[in-house]
Amino acid sequence: MTWLRHTCGQCRFCLSERENLCDAPQFHGYTRDGGYAEYVVADASYCFRIPEAYDDEHAAPLLCAGFIGFRTLRPAGDAQRIGMTRAFLI
Repeated sequence: MTWLRHTCGQCRFCLSERENLCDAPQFHGYTRDGGYAEYVVADASYCFRIPEAYDDEHAAPLLCAGFIGFRTLRPAGDAQRIGMTRAFLI
């Protein structure tokens, strides 16, 4: 299940493939119903199937923390290290 439920597709962030920074996002369990459940309706644009052959250790980097790290490293070019912090909106 995805945390990011929907983005506007029209703001500068969405148009530059940085939809995680969208000006008008919706999130499961925060701005929209959903969260940890056996079944959920989610936009396929924000979902992908993890192959059955992947154990938890190899699947984990494909999930939120790994994806955020990748999205941070990609624009850093040939950087060997990146620094990240976490922030919560309450």
